[in-house]
Amino acid sequence: MGDEASVLADTPVLEMHSPLRSLVLVISTLCIAISFYSVQALPVAHRRDLGSALNNLIDIYHNYAVEITHHAETFHRLAQEPAVGRSADFKQQCATEVSGFLDSLQGFQSALGQLSTDNGLANNAFASPLETLFDNTVTATKDLLRDINALVDEIPTLGSVLDPMVVQIMVITDDMLDEV
Repeated sequence: MGDEASVLADTPVLEMHSPLRSLVLVISTLCIAISFYSVQALPVAHRRDLGSALNNLIDIYHNYAVEITHHAETFHRLAQEPAVGRSADFKQQCATEVSGFLDSLQGFQSALGQLSTDNGLANNAFASPLETLFDNTVTATKDLLRDINALVDEIPTLGSVLDPMVVQIMVITDDMLDEV
């Protein structure tokens, strides 16, 4: 048990305000408790497999985060277009970007659910990249919702198109924050 505790002690401590901090610490504590009752440590090959699985999970998160940011930035550009320069299918373009954002956010949430059941998060070295991706996703969500609000103020009929997706985005975001 001493080896696991020293690894955790040598790992940089996550920020106190970090949303993933409590999840990482709880899982780390559980893994130490489980290893205390184990007769032997995991073989090196299993540890490599665990690291590989976590790297794959980080890649999945990264891909979703890139998609989320792309849709939020594209919607922001649409929202910044002058009213006189907007195309005839402007509302459809807006709906497409918000829908794409929602799909990516749902994928991100699904991966988050997989992470919360993965005991491999005990390795705090993976917490920092995941924390960054999570923070970027929350920031992109806030930016998108702010841009939607501004655009709906300008074009009220757009509200009826985007409202169901906005509600879903808010519910997913709330659920994700509850998970971490």
